Amino acid sequence: MLIAAGVACASPRAADTANLTPSERAAIVEVTGCGMAGDTRGSGIGIGEDLVVVPAHLVLQAAVVEVNVLGVPHPATVVVLDRPKDLALLHVDGVSFGAIEYGALAAGDRATLIGGSNSGSLPVRVLDRVTLTIEEALGTDRYDRLGYQLEVEASRGDSGAGIYDSSDRLVGMLFAVQGDTGVGWATAAEEIATLLATGRSMYECDEQDSFIAESGA
Repeated sequence: MLIAAGVACASPRAADTANLTPSERAAIVEVTGCGMAGDTRGSGIGIGEDLVVVPAHLVLQAAVVEVNVLGVPHPATVVVLDRPKDLALLHVDGVSFGAIEYGALAAGDRATLIGGSNSGSLPVRVLDRVTLTIEEALGTDRYDRLGYQLEVEASRGDSGAGIYDSSDRLVGMLFAVQGDTGVGWATAAEEIATLLATGRSMYECDEQDSFIAESGA
């Protein structure tokens, strides 16, 4: 079964974003549940200006989202939601990450998971680069996405952590682990880059449905 899987200082500002390390882009995401939904916690990646990418399943039932970057909490709102790819973008007040560089890996390559809310940093080995056909976030319809099958000892709560190559390029984002088998699954960076081109909206908690909905929809 697939289970959706710092150093205290000032948060990154525009003047400091040219050479941010993966650890400086790591975000811990605290979610207060919407309606009957419970609270939850996961990870995210600062990928550009005031944006943090997270798995959509982490924030689909959010009333309040708080993003902790380098030990500093910031209020955040969902501005892009892609349930078929299980991706969401958060606008985070008071931060600026600047552009991120993307990469790609092949079977057998080594990488590092950075920013897991439970596990911190972990070694990763790519088992395969695949096209995943999987249910949309908290739904039943199935869609394709580019991704990786990984050998990584990650755990629940690490979902949303970045997978980086040896040159600190983002190659993917962890979204699930397969029980205690040491196998994980990541969405490829190409899918994240595509998400950045999506127009922004505003989402808010629908108390009756216990899910977020686009404002005015």
